[in-house]
Amino acid sequence: DNCNSYIDNDDTIYSKPDFTFNNDFIDYLKNQHIINEQLLIHTIPFPNHIISEKNKEIMRHILTPIRSFDEHINETIINLTLKKRSYEIIHIRFGDIYLIQKDKVIFTNKMKKITQYLQNLDINNTYLLISDNELVKKEIMEGYPFIKSLNNNILHTGEIDTFNIEELRNTMLEFYLMSYSTRITSFSIYKHGTGFSKWCAETYNIPYICKYFGE
Repeated sequence: DNCNSYIDNDDTIYSKPDFTFNNDFIDYLKNQHIINEQLLIHTIPFPNHIISEKNKEIMRHILTPIRSFDEHINETIINLTLKKRSYEIIHIRFGDIYLIQKDKVIFTNKMKKITQYLQNLDINNTYLLISDNELVKKEIMEGYPFIKSLNNNILHTGEIDTFNIEELRNTMLEFYLMSYSTRITSFSIYKHGTGFSKWCAETYNIPYICKYFGE
């Protein structure tokens, strides 16, 4: 499992810290084969402990964009007529079948919870929509024209053997746009939620909630 999650009665996804996880992982590593003094692993587990502010500061430093990309981020914010820390993010994770396999079918029943949320938005606030599904994004933009969004090809950084540098650049652009938001509301087809927005929120101390809409 890639997290220790549970879903409450209103479909909000939570992750419980599991302090035994790291010890179990170290025990596992001890039993693996070492080649040329190197241990090669691939793992997708989320951190299962409370993250200190010191460690967040380290990650924020590591994630500091280079100057040219920082300029690109700022230009995008201006083009979207946004101001840093004055907009909310709506993040919709519709699943790998759409992002990777490019499936074109959208199930209407999976949009109900999202639509209920959208109908209660304050049109006087500023919202930026981020999604792994361009069809869903287009449908929402047509119904709620006050919501802003980008129309860029993106990728799943954890599910690729080779990648298009422009798609990677676009994906990271969305990450940094989230980092300047005041709040992130996420919807995920997966019961574990979505790490893309969750760990951006954790790293930059942004209020965050994730709703499950997979059923």
